[in-house]
This record gives sequence, structure tokens and C-alpha cells, in this order.
Amino acid sequence: MGGDADWWPMLARRLGELQREPGYVQTPTGVKNYILRVDEREGVVVLRSEQSRSGNPRTITLGMLRSAPRATRHGVILRAIRDLVDPPRTGWTGPFPLRRLVEHCIDPEQPWPPADGILYFVSRRIWDGTPSPACEPLYVGGLTGRSERMTTRVGDLVADLLGFFGGGTGHHSGGQRLYEWCLEHAVHPLELHVGWLEDPAACRRCTEVEWNARLTPAFNAVAPPACRDHGPTPRQRWEMIWGAAGAGQTDEFTMDPDPALERASRER
Repeated sequence: MGGDADWWPMLARRLGELQREPGYVQTPTGVKNYILRVDEREGVVVLRSEQSRSGNPRTITLGMLRSAPRATRHGVILRAIRDLVDPPRTGWTGPFPLRRLVEHCIDPEQPWPPADGILYFVSRRIWDGTPSPACEPLYVGGLTGRSERMTTRVGDLVADLLGFFGGGTGHHSGGQRLYEWCLEHAVHPLELHVGWLEDPAACRRCTEVEWNARLTPAFNAVAPPACRDHGPTPRQRWEMIWGAAGAGQTDEFTMDPDPALERASRER
């Protein structure tokens, strides 16, 4: 990202255009954030999310937008706004039909899951650029810590997805669930699509939590836990206090923080 003089005036003008038509900024998950005010001189944008429980607007400052790539609070909308002038380099590779990966496994030109990747993803249908719920997400896999074994983990998935497990000796529970699904629905495992995400600067756990919430894959039995370094997302904090039923259907929770709830979430 360049200095503020490079991108903020351009972004303010773009937000002003969007305020007139269609009136909102939309996140990758489809949530509309209506633009109430844009002040280029003060470095402020005021929005109201259609998913806000309180209906109260929220103020996005220039400082918040500077830290958009690392932000956890309001991170989804901050990145969506910055992407208006900084089209994202998604870091996603693929998707590839699993059949192609198998057939081209000794082809040096075939992209291959990197050992130090962040996520790998299996879908029923093809996607373009970044995966979305429209591609029928089936499984999102991540790695904890800094171990460089994503290539091996994808191999574990593929082995079990093709049925090479038994006697309690399988390596990948997600691959086994996908294999059973393929049997039930007469879908050949080699026709599923595989992709992966690389971003050396990103927090692995936060990224896994975010994409799990975006895609809600069918065969992830348990949602990933909150990041130990950056804490739970707003949605996870809400669920800790009130349970999953209180979280609604959105990955954005925009109620202003309540100190009592914050203390309760830390004490649990």
C-alpha cells in the first residue's frame, strides 16, 4: 500500500460514488453496508450494516483502514473498503479437479500445494478467483502452529478421499467423510475441486476462522477455535455468551462491545 496521499483521496471519491449508487459497500459474504457519510478531509466513513442488531452506524477511520490487512475487529468490511482501490491479490491457487492433480503429479508446470500454505479447500464445483458459497464448499483444512506440512496434509486428505483407509488407520477424518458422501451421492472423488491459500503475512488461525465462517463447508465437523494470539471474533464471543442460536446467520456481528460481556468471555 502506498502513502495516504496515494490512496485515500481516490478511495474517498470511490466511496462517494457508491454512496450515490447503489448506496452501499458489500462484503465478500454478501452483507450490505450502507454508506451514510464520507468525509475526505477528516478521514472518516460512516456505515450502517444491514445485519446490525442495534441498527447503530459505525465509524471507520483512516487509521483503521491503514491497518485493514491485520484487523480483526471490523476486519471484513475494512478489507472490502480497501479492496476498492487495492484489488486484492487473493493468494488462492486453483481450483483444480483432483483428477488433474493426480494425472499431472510429475508435471513440473502443475501448481502444487505448498508445504507452508495456510488453507486447503475442497468444493463440489469450480470457482473463480476466490471460493464462495456458490461453489458448494465441502471442506476447509488448516494447519496450527508454524509446521510446514500442508503438502503432506493434502496428501492425507487425498488418500482417505479415495478410500485408502480402514481398521481405524486413516489419516484424515475430513477425507473419510468426503469419501462416504461421494459413495452416497455417486460422485467420483476425482471430480471434486481442490485449491489452496498462501499468505505468509497472515495469521493462520484467524484466516482459517474467517474462511470457515465465509464458506460454512458441509464436512467440517467442528468450527476452528478462536485464535490464541488475537482472541475470538465478535461472532465467537457472542456464541460463548449466548450459544450458537444467538449468532444469527451472518459472520459479522456489529453490536458495540459491552465491557461486561467482554469480561465474561475472557473468564470462561
